[in-house]
Amino acid sequence: KNLVNFAAQDAQDSKNYAPVIQLAQNYLAAYPNDTDVLQLLARVHFVQEQYQPAADTISKAIALQEGAGQ
Repeated sequence: KNLVNFAAQDAQDSKNYAPVIQLAQNYLAAYPNDTDVLQLLARVHFVQEQYQPAADTISKAIALQEGAGQ
C-alpha cells in the first residue's frame, strides 16, 4: 500500500500514471476491499480523463464504505 501511495506522489510530478495504475491493480488483486487504494485509483483514472473506469472504481469504494457503515 505504501508503494502505491509513493508511486502516486511521484506520478503527480512526472505525469506518468501507468505505473500507479498497474501497482494499484496488483495491490487490489490481493486486497480488493481497500477503499483508500480504490479512491486513489479512481483519482488517477480521472486525471487521465478515463472517466468510466474512474466512476466504476469510486462506485466500488463507496459501496464498500457504505457496507461498512462509514
